[in-house]
Amino acid sequence: MPEAKTSYSNSQGIQLLERAVAVFGPIFTLEQISTLPEHQPLTSQQIRKRISKLARSGWIEILKRGTYAVKSPLYSGDIPPFAIAQALVNPAAISHWSALAYHGFSTQNPTMVQASTPIKVVTPEMRQGQAYRPRGRATWRAFDLEFEFIYLT
Repeated sequence: MPEAKTSYSNSQGIQLLERAVAVFGPIFTLEQISTLPEHQPLTSQQIRKRISKLARSGWIEILKRGTYAVKSPLYSGDIPPFAIAQALVNPAAISHWSALAYHGFSTQNPTMVQASTPIKVVTPEMRQGQAYRPRGRATWRAFDLEFEFIYLT
């Protein structure tokens, strides 16, 4: 009997995910999902529960608290790394080596996405005291990519 409840609940989450992808694209926030008219009767806790189950099932990846990206066949295209960087920290501008490579001024492909921001970024690993620092600065890992946010005043 619990298995039927789980599959029903998961199918409701997939319906929620399908609608979110159709309206907002492959990256969306909890606030955006809450504005969908067909999901207005749901409480924020019910929506969070469905999102949590989708993340555990591998349908989505949690980029940061309240921001999610699709990892399922519901979105057939690749999510651009620059879009993920913008979802992680806003405002930010793609810069340094990433910008040079994008515009063809470098023959090498950067191993991480670099962006400049006026915000001092604290990565999830920094909160746990285990920051990953390949080049002296903490990087944020998401979607099997590394993002380095460089603080500028």
